[in-house]
This record gives sequence, structure tokens and C-alpha cells, in this order.
Amino acid sequence: MLRELNLITLKPIDRIVGTRTIHHRILASYRGYDFFDGERDYGYGGLKDDGSMRPLAEAIVNEYHPGTVLQINCEKGFLLWELNKMLVVAKGVESSSYAKRHMKEIIILPDLDTKELFDLVIALGVVYTLNLTDAIQCLRKIDQLGHRSFITLATYETDEDYKLMRQWSLLGTTLLKRDEWIEVMKHAGYSSDYQFIDAKALRLSERPLRVGKQIANW
Repeated sequence: MLRELNLITLKPIDRIVGTRTIHHRILASYRGYDFFDGERDYGYGGLKDDGSMRPLAEAIVNEYHPGTVLQINCEKGFLLWELNKMLVVAKGVESSSYAKRHMKEIIILPDLDTKELFDLVIALGVVYTLNLTDAIQCLRKIDQLGHRSFITLATYETDEDYKLMRQWSLLGTTLLKRDEWIEVMKHAGYSSDYQFIDAKALRLSERPLRVGKQIANW
């Protein structure tokens, strides 16, 4: 059954929008050095193992009590590393060769064509980077691979929110309103948990404010 679950606690750090251009989006799309460890306008601005994934790992264990976890686009594997330390058998799928070279010692699957069934499948900042057709297929695959799953979806309600999210997101492709996402999930047969990420949650603004790191690309 579909369930909205605010599992990720977003840090109350304001984010500037409007400084990212098509140049930044082109380089970010390769999900290489620029995206993970380059300047902030290209992505994370330095994705480090600073312990910030531990609260999320604890929230996942407390909510789902999983024995096995699969994370799609696990990046450098910091979340899976924390889950492994909690005695969860956590595996990942990652397409970025740069991320693979700089990730923790975790189990990486070559792709999603696996016969394994996991207690929980996680996809943070993944589904909405795809076009609508691929997003539907991804939702179906997530539902097939896990008894339960948790995903994040970029959304908006007003024209101003849409503008802010479009200016901020580097890889976002499918940006829908909440009721539209719900219709898409139902159409795909997705039947588990999701969290909406919007301009209000991220405290996006066109004003020159402080810029944060880490979770900014979810």
C-alpha cells in the first residue's frame, strides 16, 4: 500500500538557486568528479564520509528492521556502510565509475537484473532523474525487487516552487505535482513508501543565502 513517509530529516540549511547553468548540468550528468567532489554548483561540493548517513541508517533500521537492503544509485556507499555496521546485509547498484573507485568496501551488483529479493529497496534521488517512461519502469522494478521500498520524488505545487526546483536540480528530469506522482505510482503498480522533496523542504530561495552539502541532490 502506498504510504508517504518522511524518513529523511532534511537539514535546515538554505540553498541558493539560479547559479546553476546548462554547463553545470552537462558536467553533473556524467556523475564523475565534478558531481561528487567538484565545486558546489556541479553537485555535492564534496561527498565525504562524515557520519551524516548514520541517522538515516538508524531511521531505516528502526522503521523497517530489514535483514537485507538494496540501494539503487548508492553513490560512494556511505549509507550502505552504515547499514552494514548495524548487521544489515546491504548491497548496492551504481553506474558511476568514479563513485565505484571512491566508495566504501560494500557489495556492488552489476545491475538490477538480479533474482535476489530484498527486505527493503532504497532509491534516493533516482526515479525523478528519469524520463516518465523510464521512471515507470524503474518503479515497477523497485516493487519487484523488494518486500518494501522507500523512494524520494521531486515535486512542486505552485509555479514559483516549480521554478525554484528547476533552477536547483541538476539531474531532475520528471518533476510532477504530488497528485500526479501518486497517479504515476499507482499506474506503475508501486505499492510502498515515498517521500516528497520540494522547494519548501529544501528552503530554496533566489536570495544569496548559505549553501549546504550532502543531501542537496536528493
